[in-house]
Amino acid sequence: MSDIWSWNQIDVYVSLFDNILGDASVESQYWVPLSNYGLLRGRVALKPSTVEGNSESIPGRDGKPYSVYSSRGNATLSFELLIADEWIPTHKQLNMTIRQRMDTIEAYLNRARRIAYKQPGKDAESYFEVYKVKITEQDAYEEAGTVKAEIEVHPFEFYFSGNIPISIPANQNVSFNIGIPFGTCMPYYVIPGGSGSIHVSTFVGSFTGTNVPTNTIVDSYHGLVYDVASGMVNRNAYFDGSFDILHLKEGTTGTITNTFEQAVDMYSRKGITR
Repeated sequence: MSDIWSWNQIDVYVSLFDNILGDASVESQYWVPLSNYGLLRGRVALKPSTVEGNSESIPGRDGKPYSVYSSRGNATLSFELLIADEWIPTHKQLNMTIRQRMDTIEAYLNRARRIAYKQPGKDAESYFEVYKVKITEQDAYEEAGTVKAEIEVHPFEFYFSGNIPISIPANQNVSFNIGIPFGTCMPYYVIPGGSGSIHVSTFVGSFTGTNVPTNTIVDSYHGLVYDVASGMVNRNAYFDGSFDILHLKEGTTGTITNTFEQAVDMYSRKGITR
């Protein structure tokens, strides 16, 4: 079977914003489809991260059986866009030259904070956080040019569904199931205020808050607590506990208990390690 697609079945979406809670689709105002300016020349390639580590030798033993340290490098997305003079009629309204379209694509890529893509067999239901961008442009001839991009991303593919809040009522709990192939989730918890705790059943201990100001975000991904309005005022001092015990471990099922006086919204940040 031949792998044939129409111009809009493969697309790359760029967001100039860090993650926004509640942003659950590339159709939102925070995303720009690069197909507005060029055609994807083939499928997007994903090069997953690799585990980097070391090991320790034991005198008199074969091999190196003990792992000393391991970490995961970044993943990489790569793709190529064709910017041609002959263009899809519905996009002629852009009234831009090839040079202007190439410059616009590169400007979006260079300022990208998040990136998503779709292609046959994969919907744009997830996104990556961008670390580094490498661009190669080529003016093939006067009527066309190409832009090749190599995007270094955080080695975790975040699902948009993880940006939809799950309400945990006061003094109640909700169940979760993070099965394989999903990776460990590092949720955001929006605390309405007051005193109480969050407990994830797969860990010992709770993350406890005392006299917490209204609308506080507990961000277990970055290990920070701050106010919802500006995200700038540090509120870590109101809490006690390790951010790690708020994570939802891969391959586990359990409950999250809220003992605050009001409901807490949990954004799972569910995804897959890449």
